[in-house]
Amino acid sequence: MDEYEKLYNAVKEHAPSLDTEDFKQISKHGIDAGFNGFIYYADTVKFFDRNEELITDYLNNQADEYGVDGMFKLFNDNYQAYSIDEFKNWASWYVAESVAHHLNP
Repeated sequence: MDEYEKLYNAVKEHAPSLDTEDFKQISKHGIDAGFNGFIYYADTVKFFDRNEELITDYLNNQADEYGVDGMFKLFNDNYQAYSIDEFKNWASWYVAESVAHHLNP
């Protein structure tokens, strides 16, 4: 099972109501438009906590691909966070959007 399959399975397990059209919309408009399971911090933090190793491995791989020194640098180069929950929310959104982009290139 490749990395995107694992991420897709984690996203679908967390938000089983997401369908093909939702992933198209996420890919086109971003997840911050409001998609079940990824709206509230309570949801995104829960997703992150359940899949922390998978998510952090993916983010560190992404950082390597972009030539950035680790996932926190990848995050901090683009956003400002004032709490760990903000980071977990961003990481959850990043993963879900990455899955959507992979499904809808």
